[in-house]
Amino acid sequence: MALKIVCKSCLLAAVVGSYALAITPPIGVATALGTFTVNEAKVEGNANLFEGARIATTSASSRIYLDSGAMLTLGVNSTAKLYKDHLLLEQGAARVEGINHYAVETRQYRVSSTQPLSEAVLRMADGELQVAALTGAV
Repeated sequence: MALKIVCKSCLLAAVVGSYALAITPPIGVATALGTFTVNEAKVEGNANLFEGARIATTSASSRIYLDSGAMLTLGVNSTAKLYKDHLLLEQGAARVEGINHYAVETRQYRVSSTQPLSEAVLRMADGELQVAALTGAV
């Protein structure tokens, strides 16, 4: 009798847990003309992105479209973690269109803008962050 109760409890927990995971909405989608990785899994073409996803590129850049309206390009040989309100750039380069809706962070800096239609390119090189505003101010 006790075993049946434990099994039913485990089954209920598994069903509720998988339902909770299933309703987590993606924050965007990544595409590439080649392969990239999402959370260490190799992807060809495109992938849905969820909060905290780690994306890495090698020989092809990846285009990222977020629900917030921001559009990003993660450069070749780049690694970043994606969140609904910011990108944590770990290595390489990223271009952000619509940076007024989105911020880019590194270990030491946070780059954003309050101007609409602002666009920026950021690159981590030798532990330093290089920033270029393409349109607007960052």
